[in-house]
Amino acid sequence: MIIDKDVLKLLSSEKPQKTRKNKYNNKTITVDGVFYHSTNEYRRECELKNQQRAGIIKDLERQITFSFDVDGVHICNYILDFRYTIGERDIVVHEDFKGVITDVFRIKSNLMKACHGIDVWANKKVNAHCGLEYPQ
Repeated sequence: MIIDKDVLKLLSSEKPQKTRKNKYNNKTITVDGVFYHSTNEYRRECELKNQQRAGIIKDLERQITFSFDVDGVHICNYILDFRYTIGERDIVVHEDFKGVITDVFRIKSNLMKACHGIDVWANKKVNAHCGLEYPQ
């Protein structure tokens, strides 16, 4: 008796895993149980932690959620990659690490300005130097 491979797949309790290619070719990574959307986002956090240890920045936070609600209606959420303070100047930086600036990012960063009064810095460099490339 010959059994078709497709029939075996249907009879099997295991569902085949679909591997979906990321639209922007970034590779997700999990380090010590922490999920990062890209290896560059992970590298950027490592760099920021080094800057914090050196006293260049302080109050580093990761994955901060902001809500956009209009007249009691929830529109969407925005998850910011990093928020920190530049030590010497006490300037709070809201940073989103981006390989590609998308239309969705542009809309949400405009919503951040309109709803929360916050300018979001779209950083595209892992080793950005404090104070030289940050928004003024």
